[in-house]
Amino acid sequence: MSRKKPKLNKKTKKLINELVFKVISIYLIIVIINLQMPQISLAQLIVSQNEPLYYNEILPSEMVNDQKLPEIPLREPMRQVKLYVTAYTSHASQTDGNPCNTAFNINLCNRENEDVVATNYLNLPVGSKLKIPEYFGEKIFTVVDRMNPRFQKTIDVWMKDYNQAIKFGRKFTIVEIY
Repeated sequence: MSRKKPKLNKKTKKLINELVFKVISIYLIIVIINLQMPQISLAQLIVSQNEPLYYNEILPSEMVNDQKLPEIPLREPMRQVKLYVTAYTSHASQTDGNPCNTAFNINLCNRENEDVVATNYLNLPVGSKLKIPEYFGEKIFTVVDRMNPRFQKTIDVWMKDYNQAIKFGRKFTIVEIY
């Protein structure tokens, strides 16, 4: 016994086509936003201004206005991974059109300490803490910037001196993430 498929009228077909078109359009908009602005996730776009965006409950306005990085007590590292570690400066050849400001609008040119990094690894949130013991001992770094999306397994340490950053080169070492 064969079953006949129910026939859809023109109005129902039109509604289904419109729904499919809208779903595909929304999906494409989300993909384009993530490609153009990898530092902004869909969750960050949806969260209201009054709610914290990051695990450490520091609002972006507090970071931009005070230029202070959050103080988070360190415990045992959550993860120890081998990653590439490079160095960069606020030099126009190594950044975008606004070399002093990070992807999270933190001004690096006014910083005294070289204790910040850029990374895309696991999309670590701004304010995440890490150590690179082999090259920097117990120095604690804070994630404040993003890198070009093609660098997913790299930590880029910010340095004031261009020549020092070039001299540092590229290392493959253990990074402790807190």
